Amino acid sequence: MKLCRQVSIESPGPPGHECVFSFSVPVPETPPEGCRVRVVCAGACYRPRRSLSTSSEEASPAHGVRDSALFAGFEVAGVVESVGENAVGHHPWGYAEFVAVPDPQHLIPLPSEVSLSVAAMLPSGALRALSTFREAQKTNPRKLLVVGTGGLALWTVRIAQCLQPELQVTVASLRDEGFLLAQASGVNVVQWDEDLYEKYLIERTVDACSGPVDAVIDYGTTSRSLHRSLQCLSDGGVALLSDEVAERLVPKFAAKAKEHRQLLQAVPKGSVQQLREVVDLVASGRLEPPPHAVFPLDEAPQVVARLSTSDIPGRAILRKFQLRALDLQGMSAFSASQCLCLRHRLRLSCSCCCAGACYRPRRSLSTSSEEASPAHGVRDSALFAGFEVAGVVESVGENAVGAPPVGERVCIYPFDDLPQGYAEFVAVPDPQHLIPLPSEVSLSVAAMLPSGALRALSTFREAQKTNPRKLLVVGTGGLALWTVRIAQCLQPELQVTVASLRDEGFLLAQASGVNVVQWDEDLYEKYLIERTVDACSGPVDAVIDYGTTSRSLHRSLQCLSDGGVALLSDEVAERSCSKVCSKGQRAQATTSSCTQGSVQQLREVVDLVASGRLEPPPHAVFPLDEAPQVVARLSTSDIPGRAILRFLDIN
Repeated sequence: MKLCRQVSIESPGPPGHECVFSFSVPVPETPPEGCRVRVVCAGACYRPRRSLSTSSEEASPAHGVRDSALFAGFEVAGVVESVGENAVGHHPWGYAEFVAVPDPQHLIPLPSEVSLSVAAMLPSGALRALSTFREAQKTNPRKLLVVGTGGLALWTVRIAQCLQPELQVTVASLRDEGFLLAQASGVNVVQWDEDLYEKYLIERTVDACSGPVDAVIDYGTTSRSLHRSLQCLSDGGVALLSDEVAERLVPKFAAKAKEHRQLLQAVPKGSVQQLREVVDLVASGRLEPPPHAVFPLDEAPQVVARLSTSDIPGRAILRKFQLRALDLQGMSAFSASQCLCLRHRLRLSCSCCCAGACYRPRRSLSTSSEEASPAHGVRDSALFAGFEVAGVVESVGENAVGAPPVGERVCIYPFDDLPQGYAEFVAVPDPQHLIPLPSEVSLSVAAMLPSGALRALSTFREAQKTNPRKLLVVGTGGLALWTVRIAQCLQPELQVTVASLRDEGFLLAQASGVNVVQWDEDLYEKYLIERTVDACSGPVDAVIDYGTTSRSLHRSLQCLSDGGVALLSDEVAERSCSKVCSKGQRAQATTSSCTQGSVQQLREVVDLVASGRLEPPPHAVFPLDEAPQVVARLSTSDIPGRAILRFLDIN
């Protein structure tokens, strides 16, 4: 059997996240009534998951997807390699060097003026852009707003200039590089800086468009983007979205759009006839393709990673010279199989019974762009970096001093040179890192202490150094819930307010008996800040922010009194602090990162729980085999409280 290589692309996630995997597949047979094509070039697109339309936007993928630098599609160009016996017609397209095309009507012959690298951009990018613009033309617009500066947006701008040159086109850029790229197209450009107030962004966009526009083509994938677009749209106007995300976003804004007689419409990928039209426009020279770069197929992982952070101007084309196939599959903000490494290791000293579902931080995380940061469960602290293990001492080294005896129940302090993942047996080089567990502390509860409770205690101790009377905690995941309970235990007179980033978190935080304010991302930034300050009865003395975006920290600083302190995890402090440090300096506020905590603090947490003074937050125990599903649910904040993975029967 003849084989070719297949490359499967999964979630790009943050920079450095491995998402391209290779394996072999059979070369397809030539269909009797079709053709087999040798593909030379393929546009770097992904195949959408069936569940994408119903997934939460917080779990939507990286910034390059929201910006349309990386989009769903299937783009290839090549040469007919063989024709079926009963075939009528010629010239296929597909995503492999050998692709079976059952219907020759789906093959578009290429004029000599169209290179294969350019042709590989047409079947999804240019076709979808043309289909969308044709829909916009039905409203006879005089002013058009295009949201995004990736491949789809650039195609749309050039098609508009080609087919309706008198149309006033404005581009809303979601990134600095895109601003320059859009300006090069000779259209109005307005930058949507996410650190600015929502009301100001909308006013600035309307000014750039010389008033409300007649049509919006929004290549964003979030309700925030669509909400902003609708504020720039005139009464009776139309907002066009890709069919990939319309099912999720349209119901949220249907009532608001109806009030202003605005039409929200999904646009399909386009027809075969429209693809022929695009080919003819490019061949005639009337339509100039956007910038593109050609990369060898072997560089697909790097290409997708760069596209997911909008790091490649224009489009990216993968070129093949050998027998290969490419299957680009759907994307999510998190790939569960990549977040948690579960490998069996050499049986050493401590048998692991329970482990808290945490992830190991990537080395590049501190320098990665927040737009490529992972899913909502991470921003909300439902899923956080750490190493949480509780188990039983299985054996003790010959030269160990002060080690717990065999059979002792312990939890493990996260020491340096930790294993790359959780395993049934863990070697602990220093017995000081083993914390014996009193009988009052179960192993499932103990598995929540070494990272979640410890980090929360360490952070709260730092906040206490400022003698705060009012504290704001941002997030309602595991870290935030631990922080609230520790604050109530150690300083009950402290006024604590929780900023919830999701509906379910609002109810969970309310159950803790503290003030709760919901940060609804669809509301104006200024209103959110005012509502938070009101809930806190004025500016607070300290903020513990478990968010992972500069927007979250920017909002927190607006709620902080002069001279206050904002504490965030060391995992994201380097990136977020540098973006907002000047604002903090003007208000004489301090932004500080907190480390995981000390061995002594872990002992303190164990004692507090054992004594009953500190009640653990809600948690659920899952079999180890369900780790992928558990991490996926945590990444969308779908599990209330903490999740524990059980290796063995706890008894």
